Amino acid sequence: MSKNEVLSLCTKLRPPLFIYETSAIDQSLQQVKTRSKLALEDLQYLIKQATAENNLSHKIDDETIQEVITSCEILIGVDLWINLDLNDPANEVIELLAMLEPMRFPTAKRMIETFIPKILEKSIKPIFLKYSKIRSDKLDGRSSKKLLLDHDNMNEPWRGEVAQASSLLYCCVLHMKSSEIETMLGLIVPPMLSLVDDYDIRLKTRGVSILDYLLKEAKPEVIQRSGLGDVFYEALVNCLSYQNETSYVPFLRLSFSTIITLVSSVEPMAEKSKHSKYEKILSNSVVRGFVYSGDKIAVRQVLLEQVPRLAEKLGIVTVKYLQDLIHNLCATLEIALNVPNKTQILNLHLTAAKGIELLVIKCWPRIPQYAGKILKSIATSWCNVIRLEQKDFDLLDEICKENITSLKAKLRKLCQLLKLACVDHSVIENDIKALIDLDCQMFELLFVNSL
Repeated sequence: MSKNEVLSLCTKLRPPLFIYETSAIDQSLQQVKTRSKLALEDLQYLIKQATAENNLSHKIDDETIQEVITSCEILIGVDLWINLDLNDPANEVIELLAMLEPMRFPTAKRMIETFIPKILEKSIKPIFLKYSKIRSDKLDGRSSKKLLLDHDNMNEPWRGEVAQASSLLYCCVLHMKSSEIETMLGLIVPPMLSLVDDYDIRLKTRGVSILDYLLKEAKPEVIQRSGLGDVFYEALVNCLSYQNETSYVPFLRLSFSTIITLVSSVEPMAEKSKHSKYEKILSNSVVRGFVYSGDKIAVRQVLLEQVPRLAEKLGIVTVKYLQDLIHNLCATLEIALNVPNKTQILNLHLTAAKGIELLVIKCWPRIPQYAGKILKSIATSWCNVIRLEQKDFDLLDEICKENITSLKAKLRKLCQLLKLACVDHSVIENDIKALIDLDCQMFELLFVNSL
């Protein structure tokens, strides 16, 4: 097994750059997969042969090992495959490669970890430097420099090269030991932020995914010592504005999750900045999001999911936004269920009910003034659910039926909480009695534990 043979197969193994263009057709994609599959089989054969002969392993130098790992990880990271049938053969090549030097690499994971610094330095950094320009920013009076992908000066292959490099960067981060993250930040953060700040939603998603993983794996003090917490926060705040297209929903949900993780883990518990940042997310991205993007069901679902999470973090401070939140959550509970996308609407109702539950618990002193509005929305949702059960229950799928059961239980609990929050107010009791008098058969089970 010669170095040239292995490197030639690595070239065949890597997907060509054109497949990263949206115009790549299925037939071309299948041809690429076939070529990569054959290259993997040949690599497996050569490595197995070298292992059996036991005297040729010295011919595979570190540069060649690094190239094989890089090519296999790029292949594994390609998002365009219809299925994952190439992942197992690619992982097997890496496993076989480690077996050539078992004393040095007891496991394939250990081998990959050994080469991560070189891959970051030699295979990823040059690509981002090649296609980036430097922009100077000021944050809290301090100057900082960012690498931004320069779309104006890119030639045709740029998309494929950057996509491959971003995929490889993600793989490196996934394989990295938590204890080694701090020493690698200088090689990880610049390309990662280039992706997060890019306009291409696929590259942005990759960048936020990498940041999300780093925040969950690295110790909070690592990010605190780096001084990058505010830089990450501002980058993620910009991501929360992607609310105008339903196709952005997975990215939007990931961005909300990542920024809340960032604030929770990096900001000191006693610092006012912690609450200030949560509040900024709630007011600028959630409350304002309901106004401008709330008509899109999928986007509204993501916004609703953030309400209980942020109310939990902010506590009584949430009362500053209580009127807007109650208005939007109650309006969601009143959306009709007689539509084709019943599963989506039921999810909206259930998520809105969970949000109202947290608001009642955290802001109970202010709840009585909104009790009538909340009770009206609960009753409306209950009526819609009961009518849906009576009319179409046998036609519903199991997920819908489970959601109906969960929603009914949540609405009953909300009624109990609402009555507890309004214990000194007889108006709520009168309203409940009025609803039962209006339609005892409909509302008796809703208020069964609230009378």
